[in-house]
Amino acid sequence: MPLIESINFSSPAMILMIIPLLALIILGLKSSGKTGEISYTGLEYLKLNKKSTGVNKKNIRTILLIILIFGLGILWANPVTYSSNPIFGSATQVTTKQFVVVFDMSPSMNLVMGEVTEEKKRGLTVNDEGVSKYEVAREALFGFLEQFSGNSFGLILFSTEPFLARWPTVETQNKFLEVLDESLRRGSGSQLEAYSGLTNTDEALLLAQEVIQKSASVSVESSAVILIADAWDDLEAVEASIRELRNNDINIYIVGTGVPEDIVEKLTKDFSDDNGFKIFHVDSQAEMAQAYYLIGNIEESESFAIDEKFETNIRWIIALIMTVITSIIIWALEIPLHRSRSNNILSGTGTRNIRGLSES
Repeated sequence: MPLIESINFSSPAMILMIIPLLALIILGLKSSGKTGEISYTGLEYLKLNKKSTGVNKKNIRTILLIILIFGLGILWANPVTYSSNPIFGSATQVTTKQFVVVFDMSPSMNLVMGEVTEEKKRGLTVNDEGVSKYEVAREALFGFLEQFSGNSFGLILFSTEPFLARWPTVETQNKFLEVLDESLRRGSGSQLEAYSGLTNTDEALLLAQEVIQKSASVSVESSAVILIADAWDDLEAVEASIRELRNNDINIYIVGTGVPEDIVEKLTKDFSDDNGFKIFHVDSQAEMAQAYYLIGNIEESESFAIDEKFETNIRWIIALIMTVITSIIIWALEIPLHRSRSNNILSGTGTRNIRGLSES
């Protein structure tokens, strides 16, 4: 097993901060070479003639400067490693589970639980009394987030197309609320209502698998997908997606808000020998809460114990490497170049003085 299993960046976008610095070097190297130009970078010494610098020194110094700038970008991106054993004696033990919640945003989730009347068959409007499937599932999910507080949760919304609304994070209290607090009811004018369309469940499940596999902080075996949906367009495609997740050791739980019982029975039978798959038929708020309670019990059981991983921030290692590179630039290249240039100037001045004295 490798010492370091994976590397992740806490702030990957920060690496873009190096662009102005790279542009500065490129502009400095292409400029006319007048003394004093870009004086704070010392780039004028790269444009001296071969007698005073040498082509090799020029190239080496340029390469080292570029490495130094990329090192700054990596530092700003805040790299951390994940491993099964602590390294460097400064690792933090990570013991979280990872859940990716796949939430159905199709128009049928705006129907009430149980039997739907003719008046409500198009779903609830903003002024209607009652509670929709979406609202029941949302409130139960908030309770589940509290139960597993401190664990990592991701959120995928799906309808015609799946959408990754939240990358897995332990900061779920506000991160999820600001997305799911919008209304799905007709006439609300919310983004969720505008997003609501068809039901491509299989694509959403595959996106959840991709998110889990890309996440470095928690192992795949300690991850699970919770699908909240009331129906799907293609049962065969959904079943194929479920099998793909299970083949990759990802647990999957389906909370079916009114899914036909024959479909529930078929999936239960097809996966009867698989402890990593469960489907719950839900027709009320109480059954919804019970489904989440059972999922919690399963995930907290010894069968699905959390794999230990250790997180190590390696910024100090990169900073140490950059210190060495900086020292090389200053000591081995900068000082000799300055000394060489100064000696040339002094030698030239001394020669002129001697010639002047001889002539006099």
